[in-house]
Amino acid sequence: MGRVVIECPATGRTIPTGIEADQLKFACSPVFFADAYCPMCNANHRWFARDAWVEDSGAVAEAA
Repeated sequence: MGRVVIECPATGRTIPTGIEADQLKFACSPVFFADAYCPMCNANHRWFARDAWVEDSGAVAEAA
């Protein structure tokens, strides 16, 4: 399991969407869109599943 992240269109930084998922299951998920609050630019970003990726939980621990 890892966290689903997107790229902030304003800053280019990776931000979490608040969703946790398995990489394989997320890759096979149907097309959908959602909104995520970005603390980097203080805005809500609408994103599509194809624009997101699952960040490995090991990478999350290293970044913290």
